[in-house]
Amino acid sequence: MTMVGRRAPQAQSMRLGVSKDEVERPWRSLSTVALISALGLLAINLAFWAGRAGHEGPAAAAVYWVGQLLIVTPIAVRLLSRRAPSYTESLGLVSLLVIAEYAVKFCYTPLMWTFPDELEHWRSTEDILQTGHLFTVNYSLPISPDYPGLENVTAALSSITGLSVFASGMVIIGVAHLLFVALLYAVFHKLSGSTRVAAIGALIYAMSPHFAFFDSMFIYQVLALPFLVVAIYAVLRLTSPRDSPERQRRAGWWVVLVLSVVTATVTHHMTTYVLAALLALFATVTAIRAHWRTLRVPVLALGLTVAAAAAWVLFAAPSTLSYLAPNIIDLAGHFAPNAPSLSPSLPAGPMGNHVLVLILIAALAVLLAYGAARIWRGGHRGIGSITFLIASLSFYPVLVLRLVSYNGAERAGRAFTFVFIPAAYVVAFGVAHLIRKPSRSTARKRVGGLIAVGLAVTMFAGSIAGGWPPYWEMLPGAYQVGGFERSVSPEGIAAANWALAALGTGNRFGVDISNAALLAAYGRQDTVRNASTLYYSPTFGPEQRAYMASESVRYLFVDRRLAQSLPVSGSYFPVDPEISHLTKPIPLKNLDKYVGMAGVDRPFDSGDIVIYDLKGLGNAH
Repeated sequence: MTMVGRRAPQAQSMRLGVSKDEVERPWRSLSTVALISALGLLAINLAFWAGRAGHEGPAAAAVYWVGQLLIVTPIAVRLLSRRAPSYTESLGLVSLLVIAEYAVKFCYTPLMWTFPDELEHWRSTEDILQTGHLFTVNYSLPISPDYPGLENVTAALSSITGLSVFASGMVIIGVAHLLFVALLYAVFHKLSGSTRVAAIGALIYAMSPHFAFFDSMFIYQVLALPFLVVAIYAVLRLTSPRDSPERQRRAGWWVVLVLSVVTATVTHHMTTYVLAALLALFATVTAIRAHWRTLRVPVLALGLTVAAAAAWVLFAAPSTLSYLAPNIIDLAGHFAPNAPSLSPSLPAGPMGNHVLVLILIAALAVLLAYGAARIWRGGHRGIGSITFLIASLSFYPVLVLRLVSYNGAERAGRAFTFVFIPAAYVVAFGVAHLIRKPSRSTARKRVGGLIAVGLAVTMFAGSIAGGWPPYWEMLPGAYQVGGFERSVSPEGIAAANWALAALGTGNRFGVDISNAALLAAYGRQDTVRNASTLYYSPTFGPEQRAYMASESVRYLFVDRRLAQSLPVSGSYFPVDPEISHLTKPIPLKNLDKYVGMAGVDRPFDSGDIVIYDLKGLGNAH
C-alpha cells in the first residue's frame, strides 16, 4: 500500500504528460519557505521602524536588504532547482512571493495612502460616495473619473461592508495583484505546457521594476491588469486545436472574453490599448500560421477591444486623447530630425543601485535573446509562443526610451509593467532549458545552481533598486521637500482637513506637488497643477494676476519648508517649468511675499504652512 501511495503522483503526472522532474513534492518545502519569508518581512518592518524613528542610516538599509533577500532567495532556490516543483507547489511559491511583497508595501504605510496617485484615486472614490454619481471632475487627476472601474468597485465594497475606503481599496488591490500573477502563471503554463516555465516566468515578472510597490498601489491600472491576462487566456483557450477538450464550453469562454475586455476598457486606458496591440499581433501570427477558422477568434476579439475602447473614448472619456497627447508628442520629438541631443537618463542614488540595475538590464537582455532562440529553434512555435516572442522584443526599444526621455526611468518603468508579460515568458523558456541541460558532474550541477540562484536574487535586487520607492525614500522617515511618500506629513494633512472644515469643498487652490494630492484627497479642494509663477516670482505683478484670473485661483497653499532644500524628486510643482533650471531652493522671501499684501487674508497659519485668501487681489492695485 505504501509503495502504491508513493508511486501514485508519478503515475498521475505521466498520464498528464508531466516530466519526471515535475513530480509533486511534500508541502513541507512550501511551509519552510513561508517561514523564512516571514522572517524577511519581520526584518523589513524593523528597518521601517528605524526609519520612522529617525535612524534611516546604512544599518537600517542593510536590514531592509537582508529582509528582501530572505523573502526571495528560498523561493528562487526552489523554483530554479533541477527537480521542478509540482503545479500546486510552484503556484504556491509564486503566490507567496506576491503576498510577501504586498505585505512589504502595506507595512510601509499601514494606516493611510501616501503616494500621490493613490490619494488622487481616493478623491475620485470619495466623490462617488458623496455624490452617488460617476464622472465627477477631479482636478488633481482629471483622467481618473473617466475610467471609474477601480473607484466604483471600491465604493461599492465600502458601502456594503462599512469598511473605510482605505481598507476596501487595500483588499481589492491585494486580490487583484495576486490574481494577476496567478493568471499570468496560467497563461505561461498554457503556452509552454510546463510548470517550470510557468513558475520561472512568474519569478521573472516579479523582477519588473514596478512590481513590488507601484504595481500594487491603489491605482486603476492594477485592477485592469488581471482582466488583460484573462482576455489573453480566453483567446488561447478558444484557439486550441479543434479536437482538444479545452475547446469545450466555447460559449463560456466567449462570455469571459467579452466581460474582460469591457472591464479593462472602463478601468484603464493603456491596459486596453496594450490588449488591442497583443490581439492584433496574435491575429497576424494566426493569419500566417493557422487555418482561417482559427483566425476568427483573434480577429473578433480585436474588433471587440477596438470597438469598446473607441466607444468609451468617444462617449465617456473624450479627454483621454488630450491626456495622452503630451507624452506621445514628447516621445516623438526625441526622434525628430532636429531633436536636441540628450544625455542619458541614469538612475540617481548610490553606486550600488546603479550596478544592480545594470546587472538586471544586461541579464534580461541576454536571457531574452537566448530564450527567443530556444523557442524558435526548439520547435516550440505555437501561435501564442510566437506572438509572445515577437512582443517580447519591445523590451529593447523600451531600454532606449529609458535613455532618450528626460523622465525615462518613470516611463520605462510603467512600460515594463506590460512589456514584462511576454518578456518574462521568453526569458523563462530559456532559463528552463539551461536548468534542464544534462551535466555529468555533480559539482558542476551545484555550481550552476548557485550561479542561477545568485543571478536571480541579484536581478530581483536590481528591480527594487531601480523601481519604487526611490532610494531617498526606500525607508519611511522625516519630511522631504518635493518628495512623494516622504512628503506626506501631519502638518500637511491637518492643513488639508482645516481647508475642508473651514472653506468647504471645490475651492481653486494653488499648491506645490507634495501637498497637492493631500489637499485634493483630505481637503476635497480643486487644485491647479501649474501655479509655479505664484511661488517662484519675488513679486506679485501683472503676470501673476493674469494667471490667477485664467485659472480662477482663490487660495494659495504655501509650504514654507520648500525653502529648505531642492526637491528630491526634481520638481516643486506638478507642472514645473523650472524643472531643468533649479540650482537652489526657492528663497523664503518669495514664499512670504504675500504677508501684509493689500487684498490678501491669511486664514490659516501653522508656522510651516500658510493658506492665503487671494480674493482681494482682484481689486487691489
